[in-house]
Amino acid sequence: MRERLSSAVRGTSRAQRLSPLAQSAQIVAARRSPIGGWEVSCIRYGRLAGSCQTARGVDPMPHIQAMIETAEVVDPPVSPSPAAHPEETELILRWLDTPGIRIVDLEGTWTCPVGGSESRQQILASLARKNDDRAKVAK
Repeated sequence: MRERLSSAVRGTSRAQRLSPLAQSAQIVAARRSPIGGWEVSCIRYGRLAGSCQTARGVDPMPHIQAMIETAEVVDPPVSPSPAAHPEETELILRWLDTPGIRIVDLEGTWTCPVGGSESRQQILASLARKNDDRAKVAK
């Protein structure tokens, strides 16, 4: 029963994490490049649609605008699924969560639930570890 509950919580947690990206028509995000300039990505419905890198000391906005105009056209997916494989969308989400990322443009709403399934997943994982430790001691 515990394993089934853990699986259900993992599934709802993943859906809650990916849903905001899957429902956003476009997110353009950037981070400073280690060699100067900016690394920019265009994400549409949870799918990487385009990217570019700008040189140091150059206004990045014309490059970003050109990237947006030439990025892949992505049709809205069937909710709650993203337009890409969920693993690709999770990679994009991890990149967006790294320090130094700046949102340049957002078409849609990007929110994260407070007290969602992610917190319950952590609680269940700690309970599972405690039960496993008890089982080892009982042997």
